[in-house]
Amino acid sequence: MPKVIPITEDEKDLLVRRRRGRKDTIARPILQSFLESGLEMAKLDMEDDPRPIAAMISLLRYFVNRYEMPVRVVKRRDSIFLTRLEEEEE
Repeated sequence: MPKVIPITEDEKDLLVRRRRGRKDTIARPILQSFLESGLEMAKLDMEDDPRPIAAMISLLRYFVNRYEMPVRVVKRRDSIFLTRLEEEEE
């Protein structure tokens, strides 16, 4: 019959799931800066970001829906646009 034995620190490091690239560390600053800017519409500059556009859109939309932010995320011609929603549209 197998025995239960304690694991080493190295084995523990292999098993512990570390959360890297959390959605809020990427999406929150982008969306907050848009909301604080007062702009009605803005284009997201993705030139210096290695992430695929589809991944960034998914991340932003998830964050907007999760925290019920008054923002619409739209993709047009390989560009990401943010649009502020009015209170009635929410």
